[in-house]
Amino acid sequence: PAGERLPGMRPPHERPTRPTPPTSPPAHTFETPTWQVTGVARITVNTSDLGRFRAFYEGLLGLPHIISLRMQDPPFLVFGVFAIAPRTVLHAIEVPGFDPVPEDLHAEMGQSERIDHFALLVDDERALQAVRDRLVAAGACDGAVTSMGPYLSVGFRDPDGLAGAVTCPDPAFDPTASGDEVIECSLGPEWTNDFLARPRGTTRLDA
Repeated sequence: PAGERLPGMRPPHERPTRPTPPTSPPAHTFETPTWQVTGVARITVNTSDLGRFRAFYEGLLGLPHIISLRMQDPPFLVFGVFAIAPRTVLHAIEVPGFDPVPEDLHAEMGQSERIDHFALLVDDERALQAVRDRLVAAGACDGAVTSMGPYLSVGFRDPDGLAGAVTCPDPAFDPTASGDEVIECSLGPEWTNDFLARPRGTTRLDA
């Protein structure tokens, strides 16, 4: 029926539960998938100063600022979104006092905790359901689907405990219905059109 969403879907803005990582690598017994990961949707990082972060990534490296918002639910954090490519963004969450390595800002690789998670992109909800089922079978995912702005997202933990997600554009997303407070929108409300663009032939699960 129209409007039907993926089973296990959480309400918008509810942060996904991060499942316990698998205790051993999943068995390589899965059939070759009929879908494929088409890119990286977002890289989410934590920062103590969003203004400083923006000055570096937009001012120095030239990543266009898309939008900054404040979460409608606790902890009411402010976050900014910066365009890397047409369907890939850098997502920065401002966490007051965040400083995981205060004694050494130039910590060697493997000693920093500034990346919150990353999200891989698939084309549509049908592909998202398929990869979700595989993650659940491997014990890497609890199966819940979360609405995260213009995306539907399934969180997972890999065998090393790294947080990740698989995501697809949400055709039902209505930016005017979002409860997050818009602080600044540099590219205008139509920015969502670029991130919701789907290749021809993709379908909704309720189609």
